[in-house]
Amino acid sequence: MSETYGGRTHLRDPPMNTCIVTGASSGIGKETAVALAQAGAHVAIVCRTQESGERTVCEIRDRAQNSAGSLFVADLASLGAIRGLAGELDAALPRIDVLVNNGFYASAFSPRKGSKPPSRSITSPTSCSRACLGPARPLE
Repeated sequence: MSETYGGRTHLRDPPMNTCIVTGASSGIGKETAVALAQAGAHVAIVCRTQESGERTVCEIRDRAQNSAGSLFVADLASLGAIRGLAGELDAALPRIDVLVNNGFYASAFSPRKGSKPPSRSITSPTSCSRACLGPARPLE
């Protein structure tokens, strides 16, 4: 299950029981979710809207031939929504093995003379990680 190279021990095939992918409704997030589902993981996707999320869950299930998947809806532009998402994930999933922070919000603003950035222009992937997983813990 592990290999040693470069003086460090690395997991060769880490268990992927439950994986969360944010920004999974399109692009690399969707492809990541499909690949994880094809590997046998239960994939919980986080999308901004219910409609796009439901379409994505159906596509992931069809492409991966894996019915283990679930949808969570959250606007990652809001720290309150991220905290709410963390509570939903905690209540619905027994554990989280992998968190792929693909989705985040960055507002467009032009740094012209005299202009100021919005008060909350970026909600970082780190915010989602901390809310969903809590403080970092050593691997067991």
